[in-house]
Amino acid sequence: MTGLIALGGLALVGLLAVGMLVLLASVIKLVLFVVLLPIRLIVNLVLFPVRLLFGLLLLPILAVGLLVGLVVMVIASVFALLVPLLPVVLVGLVIWAVVRAGRKPVPTVS
Repeated sequence: MTGLIALGGLALVGLLAVGMLVLLASVIKLVLFVVLLPIRLIVNLVLFPVRLLFGLLLLPILAVGLLVGLVVMVIASVFALLVPLLPVVLVGLVIWAVVRAGRKPVPTVS
């Protein structure tokens, strides 16, 4: 029983150590974020026109890709709906063939 209590105490100390490391990492992250925020803002302001230009240049390519994707999606949806009906269609074709084979040919008037 005491071994179990000691194991629980070790787990608690381990969780405390991990919690302290997470707290330290969070403080370091906050300090770095605050220190580097002005630099990030300046870089984003400088790169905004470049990003806007590339975005406008890629817009037609994305539109064509979107149209191709939509066409593929519609074709896949049609196949997904029709493929489960194939056994029913095959049974219908077999019944039609049997009925047609059992019929006498209709004489044509000439």
